[in-house]
Amino acid sequence: ITKMAALLVLGLTFLSILSCTQAALRPNFIFIMADDLGYGDLASFSGNPVSQTPNLDSMVHQGMKFTSMYSASPVCSPSRGAFLTGRYMTRNGVWPGVFSPSSIGGLALNETTLPSLLRDAGYETFMAGKWHLGVGEDGKYLPWN
Repeated sequence: ITKMAALLVLGLTFLSILSCTQAALRPNFIFIMADDLGYGDLASFSGNPVSQTPNLDSMVHQGMKFTSMYSASPVCSPSRGAFLTGRYMTRNGVWPGVFSPSSIGGLALNETTLPSLLRDAGYETFMAGKWHLGVGEDGKYLPWN
């Protein structure tokens, strides 16, 4: 083995360790919000013999499992607004009920959201599925605006 090859291996090993250390400091995580899903509805949480959720079960077994879950509201728009902002629905303006496509309001544009804080910390964020936090004129409340 030449000195150059040894230095290259040593350098790559150091970068690999550094990369693993950085990953350990900033773990990946996924938030899943599902309407009308109860604690007993998933096999991985309650042993439900009827529900077949192998992918969710696999994620639960490979990661952390949180067993105390609370929602700020029994309906979707206010609970989503509270989840994204960390503020009660009466404080973030997403209440008393559900936004429809024709609603003129939405989650206030000046609200600090969890995804924006995560992006500021260097994370990449992604949203898929139901938004339900308002549309507004020209789609101003939609997540891509």
